[in-house]
Amino acid sequence: MITKLSGCGLSDRLLNWIWAYLSDRSQVVCVDGHLSISGKLVSGVPQGTVLEPVLFLLFINDVIDIFSPGVTARLFADDLKLYVEIVIDVDYFLLQNNLIKLEEWSRLCELNISVKNVIF
Repeated sequence: MITKLSGCGLSDRLLNWIWAYLSDRSQVVCVDGHLSISGKLVSGVPQGTVLEPVLFLLFINDVIDIFSPGVTARLFADDLKLYVEIVIDVDYFLLQNNLIKLEEWSRLCELNISVKNVIF
């Protein structure tokens, strides 16, 4: 997260503040009034915070840059729509190759992608 944010032109002071905000966090889970033991968090942004949506958008903003010409990608909140007009057989391969690029990007960024509502 900090590496990506440093590429956005944020000042060192703000980057240090965000680093402190994201570091040394722990959590407990409560189920039926019973608390788990505390566990250290090693990644992610605290959910439900004001910074969560902003940091997430800054984190994924560069995903659009990985796609080839002819592939349309649209971002909205935490959704990504990726599509190609299939006219000839090679268009299938274009789409597949860009899905592979997306999978590689997600692995490098350590961001799991949930594939739902796939329309063929």
